[in-house]
Amino acid sequence: MLFQQGEHYLCFVRIFLLLSILCCGQLAAQQDSLTTLAFGVGGGFFGSQIELTNTLRPEYTIQPVEGIHLGASVRYFNNRAVGFIGELNYTQAGWQEQISEDLPVYRRDIDFIDLQILTQVAIGRKLIRPMVQAGPYFSLPLSQSEIVPDTFAMLDEENYYGEELPFRPNYGLAISGGFYLQVGPIGIQLEGRGFLGVSDLVRSGSFGVTTSRRRGVGGKVTVFYEL
Repeated sequence: MLFQQGEHYLCFVRIFLLLSILCCGQLAAQQDSLTTLAFGVGGGFFGSQIELTNTLRPEYTIQPVEGIHLGASVRYFNNRAVGFIGELNYTQAGWQEQISEDLPVYRRDIDFIDLQILTQVAIGRKLIRPMVQAGPYFSLPLSQSEIVPDTFAMLDEENYYGEELPFRPNYGLAISGGFYLQVGPIGIQLEGRGFLGVSDLVRSGSFGVTTSRRRGVGGKVTVFYEL
């Protein structure tokens, strides 16, 4: 199952760190000046989940949901190897809850606006350049919706089913790796990306929720135009 016990995230972080070490060995030969500025648009699909701990429902299985990720980017490099990317994105996230396999699932979807500031390291001078990048993201919840089966709606205890949760702005780390293809002024970036939330979306204690941190992995394509 996706996101089970955080194994996918740990694997993603290890791969990213390994690629970063390999990249650092290539930087000394690429420090010649080359200032570039490019603007881009991109999107992709992400499997995401709010890692939720609910003291009122400890026996329920939490599952990820799939959503889109769309946005605009600015890419600035002052040499061939290291640069910065700023992104403003619309992202869909959420989670599902299941009591048992033969019963319908509860689902809550959340729309976010994300600001990401990433440092990118690119290798080589060829048409296709491997790259890795990482940096913080800051996220603001815009709206939420839910699908509440009868098995959840009829529960007597205090719960958030059918209620609007008081989501808060949150932040975390975005990391990714992939390739950058340059053809004249057009650049195409293909990447796999992960999100690691470090702040809770819901205040601890609300509706029995103790932790509520955002996670996500997926793929993204961005097309840049270099000025």
